[in-house]
Amino acid sequence: MNTSNNIDLFLPKPNNTDYFANTLGTTILIKNKKPIRIYLTGEIGTGKTTFARSFLKTIGVIDKIKSPSYSILEQYNIDNLNIYHFDFYRLNHHMEFLDLGFKDLLYEKAIFLIEWPEKTKEFLPTPDIEISFQCYKEGRIAKVLARTIQGIEWMKIMETKNINLQYLL
Repeated sequence: MNTSNNIDLFLPKPNNTDYFANTLGTTILIKNKKPIRIYLTGEIGTGKTTFARSFLKTIGVIDKIKSPSYSILEQYNIDNLNIYHFDFYRLNHHMEFLDLGFKDLLYEKAIFLIEWPEKTKEFLPTPDIEISFQCYKEGRIAKVLARTIQGIEWMKIMETKNINLQYLL
């Protein structure tokens, strides 16, 4: 089901994931009220990091974009705006999140991309957008859910601009 606060996308190839990430990134740049929280869920290999890399490039990251799978956090700065890309896959217990001192960062005026948020969900604020990736046939499905007013505004902007997300289910 597709409404203004959720869409389901079929992304048959990585470049379709790139296009979707570019679309969301451009929309956020148009209507930007910080902090911005985007949570990425799904099994290993379903497209979370592919999406994150494309999104980061779209919003202006020119540095080499590394996966935070081992470091847990990769940080970028564009025009005095911090961007945090977390990957909590390697956390064995949700209390490790607190031990690492990340909780206070989450309320900073910044952009947050968080992979594997379910590992620490009891400590995380509500995301603006949650994207759940899953493998499907030769590609993947992205289930996009807006969870805040800001997230719903982004979805409406994408709808209003008649963004060509032609792979809607």
